[in-house]
Amino acid sequence: MICVIITPVGPGHLELFQGSCAPSVEQAKAFDMGPFTEVHHLMMDDTSGQFGRSTRRNEGVKIAKEHGADWIFFLDADDILTPNAFQSFGQVIAEEPDLDVVWGLICTLDEDGQPQLRDGQAERLDRRADFLSTQPYLAIQIGGFMRASVVEKFPFDAAMDTGEDYRLYCQLWKEARCAKRPVIFFLNRRGQHSTGPRSATGQDWVESTAKQWTEQLGEMPIWVEINDPTSNGAAVHMRVTNPRDIIQDCHIRGEYFEADSLAKLRDLIRSDAPSIVEVGANIGNHVVWYGRNLNVEKIYPVEPNPKAIALLDENIKINDLDALIDRRG
Repeated sequence: MICVIITPVGPGHLELFQGSCAPSVEQAKAFDMGPFTEVHHLMMDDTSGQFGRSTRRNEGVKIAKEHGADWIFFLDADDILTPNAFQSFGQVIAEEPDLDVVWGLICTLDEDGQPQLRDGQAERLDRRADFLSTQPYLAIQIGGFMRASVVEKFPFDAAMDTGEDYRLYCQLWKEARCAKRPVIFFLNRRGQHSTGPRSATGQDWVESTAKQWTEQLGEMPIWVEINDPTSNGAAVHMRVTNPRDIIQDCHIRGEYFEADSLAKLRDLIRSDAPSIVEVGANIGNHVVWYGRNLNVEKIYPVEPNPKAIALLDENIKINDLDALIDRRG
């Protein structure tokens, strides 16, 4: 099999490419080629900032296909391939030969040059639902092994200055057989972003991915699990439709919104079987907590917003709380 590594080199990145990125690929080839008989590294020059990384990556994919590439790996100029990247990929694909795309763990280099796994990231992703349940920052990064025949179907959007990588991820998770596995393929060097024409900040990327993530959640119903050790062993699930909403952002992190305030209610409520009127029930954060953590007789949710009511109803139903709800409130 043939693997082609594609690296767009933007303004200010030539020295990084020559000093660490390119040598890291040669080191990995010398260490263990894994399942590959050939590995080629394409340096796609954009040091003048004339084209943009998306255009250069797309052109790299075309060249890779001309090289007869079976697999493609996108490695940024400020990143470093791990010595055992090909070996680790070979082990994954030997166990799961039907995969089209394989990502590894997000691992960054700290200020001292020491590798650090990103805290809070998903260690494994198997389904599109898993991917969409995970904050983009904690899901995957551009470096992954992708079948050339698959990735060529989804060119990078050259009109985007940032977030074009997440757009590709969303397309791949929807159309291909994807996975993230607990291996490390590359090291991300933070704070070395390209400058010049069409550059973008980390905040620009966050805003772009949040918008795209919301659009994806409109296509596929996603439920996240709340970490609630007091719910008698029963899992708590909440629907996510807008990750930029402060309540749903808490749910994505596996938490109730205003969890500390809710916990204080245990000492404030004296009745053994209270009835609760929840004015402004919104999407049901408090309602679900009441139903799972208090021995309530009835809950009367009051909510005027039709969109919120739709999510409220779904969250009540998925958590088996219908019998506790009285709509007369």
